[in-house]
Amino acid sequence: MITRIEEVSDLQDLGIDLIRFYVFLQGTDGSEVTMPLIIYMWDLKKYMSTHEPQAFAYLVKVSESIRYYGAKDGKVLKVLHEDGFPVHSFVEKYVRNMPADKILNHIKWSQSIDEPHTGDVQEKSDILPHPELASNNFRRTIFAETIDEAVQKEVRKLYPDFFNNADAHAISKYDNILINAVNKLIMQMDDFFFRESEAKK
Repeated sequence: MITRIEEVSDLQDLGIDLIRFYVFLQGTDGSEVTMPLIIYMWDLKKYMSTHEPQAFAYLVKVSESIRYYGAKDGKVLKVLHEDGFPVHSFVEKYVRNMPADKILNHIKWSQSIDEPHTGDVQEKSDILPHPELASNNFRRTIFAETIDEAVQKEVRKLYPDFFNNADAHAISKYDNILINAVNKLIMQMDDFFFRESEAKK
């Protein structure tokens, strides 16, 4: 039995807007287990694409309406909650579709874990994401958005007839070309700066 569901973002630690659902379960003794099941947003999407096609189509529509470079789980989730979309009910369905023995094994494993000791803090800190990782991911996103904004501004000035007459399909095709081009440039530049920094070590 599910006791509660929490949403956890990787944005602060990793600089990537990915969402994990922490699903807490009731143990064999009736109390809540210490360690939750962890379900990423992409796992939920994969499940919904097969078992909940109508709900998945709406989720995709919301995602496509948000123009953003990189992962955007948190932004999508915010819109879904504002629209009253029952995200957690689909998380519950996902869990109910998991093999019963897998859930039971997780519960038994969680109940076998002792509470962490203060002496473990230093050891655990060694495996935390490095702050530079989040900084680099944020920097790439900001770089991409800055380039996108500059290109958009100039393109709209140079090709006003297109934007005055284009339908939604044509605008979408233009967006895809621009996004793919910017992403390619960002990867090339990032690779260049990395190789240059390594060469100077």
